Amino acid sequence: PAGPQSPESSDYAELLRARQLRLGVLMMMTLTAHNLPEGVAVAVGAIVSKRTGWIVAGAIAVHNIPEGLAIAIPIFAATGNRCRAWWLSLASGLSEPIGAWIGTVLLKPFITEDAVGSATCAVGGIMLAVSVHDLIPEALRYNDPLACMAGILLGWLIIVATVHVV
Repeated sequence: PAGPQSPESSDYAELLRARQLRLGVLMMMTLTAHNLPEGVAVAVGAIVSKRTGWIVAGAIAVHNIPEGLAIAIPIFAATGNRCRAWWLSLASGLSEPIGAWIGTVLLKPFITEDAVGSATCAVGGIMLAVSVHDLIPEALRYNDPLACMAGILLGWLIIVATVHVV
């Protein structure tokens, strides 16, 4: 007989959908909080120099693809609604232009190197906590642990390479 934790049970399927929805909403909230300072970073980069602004904007644009997927995939898996998954990903991404506007209009007189560094560290800490507490355990439920570690290592190598290139 299928117990509540058995993949064949409807209780298990409902539990899985609830976990996926929780993860998708959590990712949307944390990535929205993460994207606001990224928008400020693009604005500050553009204020510093046009080249810096383009480099920061390009780097952020590239890494927004997996961010959008990190929101859309669990939302779609939980709800089966592509439109909802797409809109929640878009809403999170739109916090970047809002952050850029905040950076150029409201915060420009107050932006210092220390303030940007502190905000970046705070947001990085939030993302690290979400990754360790939620993303990695969820990935391990669906994938081979070796594949998960390879993905983490590849992501780390890309970050290191990007830092040294830019």
